[in-house]
Amino acid sequence: MLNLKSKLEQIPNSVSGDGRNFVAQLKQFLKGFRDDTEEKIDSIGAGAVEQVFGLQLTEEHSYDSNGNPINNIFVEFDNTNVSDYLNAQIWMKKSTENVYQMVGTTSNVTYTITGVVTGVTYCVKVIACNTNAGTSDFDTAPVEEITIRGNVYVPAAPTQFYLTWDSQGALWEWDYIDNGYVDYFELRLDGYAGVANSNRLDRTENTYSRVAPTVNSGTAYLFIRNVYGMYSLPATHTFNIVAPRKPAAPTLDIGLDGVVITMEALPSGCYGYVLEITDFENHTETFETSNSQFTFFQFSGSISVKYAFKAVTGDGHGEWSDTVSGNVSGQHVESGRIVDGAITTDKIASNAVTAAKISANTITSDKLYVGATEANKIKTVHLYAGTTETDRIQANNIAAGAIITDKLAANAVTSAKIYAGNVDALRIQAENIAAGAIKTNQLDAQAVTAAKIYSGTTESDKIQANNIAAGAITTAKLDAQAVTAAKIYSGTTESDKIQANNIAAGVITADKLYAGNVESNRIQANNIAASAITTAKLDAQAVTAAKIYSGTTQSDLIQANNIATGVITADKLYAGNVESNRIQANNIAASAITTDKIAAGAVTANKISVNSLSAINATLGTFQSAAQGQPRVVISDSLIEVYDGNTLRVRLGVWN
Repeated sequence: MLNLKSKLEQIPNSVSGDGRNFVAQLKQFLKGFRDDTEEKIDSIGAGAVEQVFGLQLTEEHSYDSNGNPINNIFVEFDNTNVSDYLNAQIWMKKSTENVYQMVGTTSNVTYTITGVVTGVTYCVKVIACNTNAGTSDFDTAPVEEITIRGNVYVPAAPTQFYLTWDSQGALWEWDYIDNGYVDYFELRLDGYAGVANSNRLDRTENTYSRVAPTVNSGTAYLFIRNVYGMYSLPATHTFNIVAPRKPAAPTLDIGLDGVVITMEALPSGCYGYVLEITDFENHTETFETSNSQFTFFQFSGSISVKYAFKAVTGDGHGEWSDTVSGNVSGQHVESGRIVDGAITTDKIASNAVTAAKISANTITSDKLYVGATEANKIKTVHLYAGTTETDRIQANNIAAGAIITDKLAANAVTSAKIYAGNVDALRIQAENIAAGAIKTNQLDAQAVTAAKIYSGTTESDKIQANNIAAGAITTAKLDAQAVTAAKIYSGTTESDKIQANNIAAGVITADKLYAGNVESNRIQANNIAASAITTAKLDAQAVTAAKIYSGTTQSDLIQANNIATGVITADKLYAGNVESNRIQANNIAASAITTDKIAAGAVTANKISVNSLSAINATLGTFQSAAQGQPRVVISDSLIEVYDGNTLRVRLGVWN
């Protein structure tokens, strides 16, 4: 390198007259530079690399960070014929521009150009680069054009939009082209998309609607709204619904089950019936049905009926039919005409069966079903001896007061029939209780209390120890000084029953304490006199490492021969605790000093002694052989420059 510097300095700073000497010196310098760095300069510079081939451009679509759709160009090519391929430069310009701009590089064979504009034609070319900073020729590099169609934000108008009717009413149906951004469909009777008024019939994500038009004729508009709130052009459908005609008069079939009303079959464009029925009390009700027959339950009196076809529009229905009237008169039915069990509770009107309607012995046990009679319907005058079985009459079907004394057989009410709470306190008197009738098993628990026992009625020998419940004798039951020392037996008192303030001073002396009578956790630090614990009181190995607190031992009390091998480890040594001359080279293990143990700047040039350096592969930045303004060689990245003072004489490599 010194030889190169010398040769560089021999090159004159200026050339006058014949420049052949300058050129010869420059060639000699460059040859020496090449030989010194052992670098080949083949494949360096523009045009030194083969071209890629098979360039293709494809329009794609994606979303930006705000969720808005954007247009992209997907670039792909083949690099199999490029020697020592490093990457490719992607250049682009609009067809109306003259200058290409580099939009990016890729080490692969694909690249995506984002955010291009709809309707613009773009030209894209690819420049191959190798590892020696060589590039393919820019002018002859492959180029392709593409015109961006763009992402269609606004959907196309719906198609096949029409209105039909079926048994459920109006049915709007349509078709559409899905561009991926459809939010919902809006069905209206005007062309003002998005306006919330009475003309907006429906908003749906389906491709149909069951909403009936609110008018008989007009034009319907169907819009598609996308996810960005924009509407398509509308599809339209003009409709003209003829109002339902007046139907034929209904027919009435009066029978035992009520009045059956028969109506004309539904014409096209109608999907149901509306009936108005006025009963014998002149009360009018409206009913709707989809069937041509309707049953109205009325069993007496006059009835009037009219009906209309129910329309699909919001008008509700068409013209009313003529009104037809009839009379539902009571009909006599002979007993032989009624099948057994045909008359059930739901066939009998409230209060229809009165006492006057029940003949003697007509209601027998086989005519009464469990639950068939309501409460208060059976009274004493309706109960005949032998006519009812015990399981046919339930309690909730017997009126209050219906069972009286003359209805009860002798001995019918036994003790087993009397429930607790059914006998008033005043009904049982002392003279009605037999001697000895109240036994211990007749008394409720705690029935006999202290208040029920009179003084003198109990003998002292009648209360024995086993008759006194546990806990029955409390302190309130004991007379003052009733419990004396003579009444307390050895072993009858527990330690937790004697409190500290109940022990007189001097009662517990040293001769009263036996080994084992003091628990380990009963002696606390403040109860131990200073210096009371001596070495003679300590068991062998009683003091362990866990019992010694930090700072309680002095350095001069620990001798070297008392430290076991391996006790003092690296994690036990703190900065400043080791003197500089205490660690010698033979005390440092091999590989003990790693990179994280060496401070930045700790290794200086005078600490390095090597014969050679090899296998250096790094980004060295800019190399400059001399200071600014002097003859020098500057090497940076993929560029070599030779300066004569401040004048650039030679440039090799890639530069902008």
